[in-house]
Amino acid sequence: MEAVTHRMTVAIPDCSSSIREVDAASRVFRLSSFHCRRVYGAIAAGMLFSATVFGQLASVAPDTQRHYDLAQRFMQAGKFREAEAEFLRALALDPERDEILLDLARLHIRGNSLDEAEQNLREYLATHPESRPALGLAGEVKFRQKDSAAAEQYLLRMLELSPDDAIAHKLLALCYTADGRWDLARPHLDRAVVLSPNDEENHYWRGRCLLETAHYDAAIAEFRRTLALRPDYLKAYDNLGVCYDQLQKPLLARENYLKAIEIDRRLGARYVWPYINLGSLLNHMRRYQEAVDLLSTVVPWDPDSAAVRYHLGRARLALRQYDAAESDLLRASQLDPTLALPHYQLGRLYKETGKTEESRRHLQAFVRLARPSEGNRSLY
Repeated sequence: MEAVTHRMTVAIPDCSSSIREVDAASRVFRLSSFHCRRVYGAIAAGMLFSATVFGQLASVAPDTQRHYDLAQRFMQAGKFREAEAEFLRALALDPERDEILLDLARLHIRGNSLDEAEQNLREYLATHPESRPALGLAGEVKFRQKDSAAAEQYLLRMLELSPDDAIAHKLLALCYTADGRWDLARPHLDRAVVLSPNDEENHYWRGRCLLETAHYDAAIAEFRRTLALRPDYLKAYDNLGVCYDQLQKPLLARENYLKAIEIDRRLGARYVWPYINLGSLLNHMRRYQEAVDLLSTVVPWDPDSAAVRYHLGRARLALRQYDAAESDLLRASQLDPTLALPHYQLGRLYKETGKTEESRRHLQAFVRLARPSEGNRSLY
């Protein structure tokens, strides 16, 4: 935190020309009693004013620090409202300590009050446009607000000023991954793992980047590094399963999906993707009843998941549970109108149940929507 020096100058009027008489011979200053009283009075007044001002400053500084320290304690205890009030009191007592705005921004980010954090940072950046902490925090706020374009601007500027900031590299990479720009994300993730090798998030997202660009063996190595740093990282196990799935190693894929599900159940996280991916694998292995049993449990967790509905409908169709399969597959096509495969399965269903016109219509929709696979999440 930058130190702020307060400087106060007390001006005493210069009345010497009217009160001094100089004896040219002796060079002795002679002051009349009246003028002496004026000079001494002015000096005394100046000294009193100076003492008053500096006394006030001496009392303001401890009060400011007291409120600031109290705010920090409240913040550490998770009492965000109380912390905010104390930070604001400290800032009101000493407006020149505007770095308190950064503390307020951090507080608001922790409390997920992103609009307030953004306002704090805008105010600070208006007078400190090249503050690296402020630029980094602003990038984080805009990323969490899902404004990747604005986040990129802050983070790119941050990296111009501090090229070896691992967090900025990671956040910028995440901006790119949010838009599916894995090729732009990769160099920043490469740099992030070098700068901060013990950050499991860096390894996880580098693994995701490698997976999404079909470098499966390298992705597996990166997910294993992630798990070495954080053994309960269920997303790393899930993505390990996806890698083995893509490499046509179903037993290893199943093992890692089940490990992810075990951790999910232990943590109570209700993260649906390992269930979806295992359900898809079970369908490929023709273990349809297991897929139904698994996926039925997660429908209440995410009733608007097109992937859950699709894989569940596909398993039920294979088991000739036509009414339930039709309901699931129609719901999947409604939840994500861009998906092709629900229409393919509906075409099959209606053909098997003798509804020729409905079958034809859905198969035409499948042809219209079908596109090449775009990565591991195109397992529909």
